[in-house]
Amino acid sequence: MSTITFPVQKRLALYHIGLIILLSCLNYLNALSGPFLWDDRPLILENAFLRTPQPLYTAFTTDYWSFASTRKTSGYYRPLLLLSYRLDTFFWGFRPFGFHLTNLLLHTLNAVLVYWLACHLLPSARSAWLAALFFAAHPIHTESVSWISGRTDLIVTLFLLAAFLSFLSLQRGQGRGKGLFLSLLLFCFALALLAKENALVFPLLLLGYRWFFPSQEKRYTLGYAVGGSVTLIILYLGLRFALVGSPVLAASNVPFTIRLLTAPKLFVIYLKLLLLPVGLHIQRDILLTPLSHLFTLEALLYLLLTLLVLLAACVLRKRFPLAVFAFFWIGVTLLPVLNLLPLRQVLAERFLYLPSVGFSLLLAFLLFYPLEKGLVKPAVALGCALLILG
Repeated sequence: MSTITFPVQKRLALYHIGLIILLSCLNYLNALSGPFLWDDRPLILENAFLRTPQPLYTAFTTDYWSFASTRKTSGYYRPLLLLSYRLDTFFWGFRPFGFHLTNLLLHTLNAVLVYWLACHLLPSARSAWLAALFFAAHPIHTESVSWISGRTDLIVTLFLLAAFLSFLSLQRGQGRGKGLFLSLLLFCFALALLAKENALVFPLLLLGYRWFFPSQEKRYTLGYAVGGSVTLIILYLGLRFALVGSPVLAASNVPFTIRLLTAPKLFVIYLKLLLLPVGLHIQRDILLTPLSHLFTLEALLYLLLTLLVLLAACVLRKRFPLAVFAFFWIGVTLLPVLNLLPLRQVLAERFLYLPSVGFSLLLAFLLFYPLEKGLVKPAVALGCALLILG
């Protein structure tokens, strides 16, 4: 077996899922009364794709911002996001309640998928349940869930989780089941790509999973999954370049070397926000000062912290593969937002929505591992620390 699995009784699973849904809904219930904010106005209220009769296929052939009132070219390709807005207007018109409700439902569904994923990876039903509860209630999700235009992170996470779960099922599939799960994996991954560009890291997650959980059986399933995913990426990039031109890169006068030096700082800041989500702010660019050269105390400190974390992960890989894979998930899904390729917004809390899946798994493992080893006091201490930090 390549994962630590356990039987989850149907009644217990339904009980867990019910409480996950309840917590998710209660946590963001006040968002349902929120208005349209910031980019919601040009992208939704003044969007020609929503206001005037437009063929649905035009969402797949144009820049994401081309229908907005500003008519600017952004380089974003988000057809699935446009179609979700179109569906909202069909049911709700332009009442913000309906758009916020869709965001809440997407987040709740993601929390349920995190529970499903955790049931495959974590060593007990309670730890899987706790991971999903962490994800459902984490304050870092406020921007993604409460801001309607932040929905893109909800959608890409939904389909990447579905694709990864399909991969886990593919490994255990027999006969025709393998073809079904492979088709489902590729379908979900294609939808994730049509939601947001950071889905491109998906093959790395598959390779990382097999590295942390090596198996002598059915190695070819990894080849099918990764090969099919890479083929989809090539098709996606070709389609994207043909339809909207250059990728999402901001004009930057900051040299690559400085962006590279600043990446460890960004990485540490993101880890800090996951662990201690206080002082949340929707516009964080002005709070980030690029590091001009390596030989400064700040640059060396952030680089040292990053290297220590990576070294610890390598040392602990064989002893604690679950924990290290969860951390690997955080690191890989942060790669697209570390500003190695210049971004329009260098630092944003919504970028942590997908990485928080790995963080939730890691936190649940760290809490339950001492309990399973009979180390009650460390587990209680960690639990109290989490309550205080929360």
